[in-house]
Amino acid sequence: MAEATILGIIAKISGEIAVSRIIKESSRLFRVREDLIWIETEMRRIQSYLEDAEAKQFRTKGVSNFIREIQDLAYDVEDIIDTYFAKISLMSRTRWKRLLDFRNMRIAHGFVKEVEAIRKRVEDIKNSRQTFGINECSRSSEEDTWDPRQSFPHLDEPNVVGFDDLIKILVHKVLDEDSHHRVVSIIGFPGLGKTTLARKVYNSARQSKVYNSDRERFDCAAWICVSESPNEKKLLRDIAGQVGLEKEKIDHNFETNLSEFLSRKRYVIVIDDIWHTRVWDALKIGLPTNSENGSRIILTSRHTDVGVHVGGPNSVILLEPLDQETSRRLFYKLIVDDLQNICKTQVPPQLEKIGEQILERCGGVPLAIVLAAALKVRRVTFHGSDINRCPALYPKTSSLRAVFCFVPLFSWYNKANKNLLRGSKFLQVLSVEGSFIPRRSLLIEICNLRHLNYLKLGSTEIISTFVELPYAISNLKNLLTLDLQEIEGAYLPNVIWSMKQLRHILLPSCCIAPSFCWVNLDVFNPVEISLPNLQTFYELPGHLFKADWLHKLSSLRTLRVNSVNEDIIGVLSEASPISHKLEELSLIGTFRHLPETTSLNFSRYENLSELLIEGVRLSELPHAKLPPNVAKLILIRTHSTTNPTEALKKLQKLKFLKLGYKSYSGKELVCSGEPGNFPQLEVLEIVYLPNLERLVVEEGGMPRLRDFCIVDCNPESQIPDGVRNVMRTVKTNTFYWYD
Repeated sequence: MAEATILGIIAKISGEIAVSRIIKESSRLFRVREDLIWIETEMRRIQSYLEDAEAKQFRTKGVSNFIREIQDLAYDVEDIIDTYFAKISLMSRTRWKRLLDFRNMRIAHGFVKEVEAIRKRVEDIKNSRQTFGINECSRSSEEDTWDPRQSFPHLDEPNVVGFDDLIKILVHKVLDEDSHHRVVSIIGFPGLGKTTLARKVYNSARQSKVYNSDRERFDCAAWICVSESPNEKKLLRDIAGQVGLEKEKIDHNFETNLSEFLSRKRYVIVIDDIWHTRVWDALKIGLPTNSENGSRIILTSRHTDVGVHVGGPNSVILLEPLDQETSRRLFYKLIVDDLQNICKTQVPPQLEKIGEQILERCGGVPLAIVLAAALKVRRVTFHGSDINRCPALYPKTSSLRAVFCFVPLFSWYNKANKNLLRGSKFLQVLSVEGSFIPRRSLLIEICNLRHLNYLKLGSTEIISTFVELPYAISNLKNLLTLDLQEIEGAYLPNVIWSMKQLRHILLPSCCIAPSFCWVNLDVFNPVEISLPNLQTFYELPGHLFKADWLHKLSSLRTLRVNSVNEDIIGVLSEASPISHKLEELSLIGTFRHLPETTSLNFSRYENLSELLIEGVRLSELPHAKLPPNVAKLILIRTHSTTNPTEALKKLQKLKFLKLGYKSYSGKELVCSGEPGNFPQLEVLEIVYLPNLERLVVEEGGMPRLRDFCIVDCNPESQIPDGVRNVMRTVKTNTFYWYD
């Protein structure tokens, strides 16, 4: 998700740089352009690094904190860009620069201030080596490869729950003068908090003082992270550098020099995430075994035998998963305080229920609990009345990018949920489904979500659910998909046809122009059709969409026309296709009026692979006028009087053929056995042809047929054994419309 977000930011920034070139004439605003260029450059660096880091994370099967930091950083950068883009664009286009100079400077100052905070965060991440690891120079050897699992002593975790008593025990062992405690081995499977615990003990030991003295208890300290495939020499050099061994002694015979140096010191060294005993055997060359001066080694490992090998069985502290109550305390410690500060009340029951489900899946593993609690939210799903609790559950709604709602009737009517939409100013995906009828006020709020690129409104109710889209829908300049196909009907303003950024329009079967006192309101809002990017148009309303406008759909791939008429068929049949990219076409006439046409000609649509014609009278069906590469063909209520198989048998790529309800009004259907007839046909369905009395399939006809279904028909048949073996006869109680 972070990589996709960063790519989107880079695309936006490219546009922002173009804007900044317009305003570069003003030297006081030049910093805006400079910051935009910096963001783009930094995002490209992060994107490149993420690809490498994600690959390492997959290989090591770990979840690293730096990935989370990058994700949060990317989302926050996107928030800043989305907030200031419109303001900077407006600022650059104004003609009254002198009058608005103060406002322009205030906008620019706000943007620069926000970017400064981002700059500082990037620098902090770099300095802590969590994001960019080592220097940005080429990593030419295995020795320089950074392991994303490495840990650091200075990254303290303030939310440590359930370890209080254990920390006291371990700190006592580390500080005790008893030589038997030379090694402390913290053992447990990944995620139990070994490193967190070691870090607490290590930092406590380093900060401790000798009794009645300001002198630190330990002379020197070091922290190394070993992992699965370490370079032991590099690790020892790392220890040498941390404890203060002189550079010249590191460069020559450093193992001996390090051992001699440490033998005169009281040291504490953490060996984090050591996997194998052989690694310790290599490291101990530089680590003295004499512990009379109170030196300590703290190690963490997932393998008990490693701890026993290094420090003996008495050194081992075995970590176990947290119990249910401790897990609960850790989880709510991370999230509940902020919620209560905002809600001024107790945690809502819905959150408690969700929290228990999360904790059950975490299985008492602290790392899993911390990660789950720290996610505070980009995508959310509401079921039923949970929508009424959303302000309490998600106080920072500005971070939301996607909201999916499955809600009952009237659940969206209260003020709190309107505030949810008002607060979710960066929302990109909104899907609302259920037994509801959205009111105009709610739709107006939705039309203010200017970053929205996907909008779906759906209803499962059988009752009439007409949605009245406001003219303000045109405010959604980033909307790519409008999906209304699951509602019964819509009042559709003509501004839809001028939203040139739209890629997919999916409408209900019944669309009506908005009106007031039986006056069509579209006459007061004339628009120019502009849908150059439209790829999917489902249920095009033939009575609202003028046939000539089809020429504006040059990128169309899928078209389904509802209430098709002769004019639309005529435009589709012209010498020049409306779109050479058209792959799927459905033409559906009304039950009351079946247009009859002889002009139908789709032979020029070479990419058209699926064709459905329903409710259009076809007196003839010539082969030369059909799409040459059609693979799926469905005919319903076409009332053809000529044998359709004669026209269809030469379609070389036809694989699926359905002769549906009243598609053929003749009494006999014959498929000859000539070579080349239906060479690719695999599925044939014949559904309720009431006049059909005789069906003949000659030997050699339909050589690749594997499924032959006859529904609600009982003709006398003459078919070869090869076809009969795949034939199914079905009798149903289906209700048919009679016309």
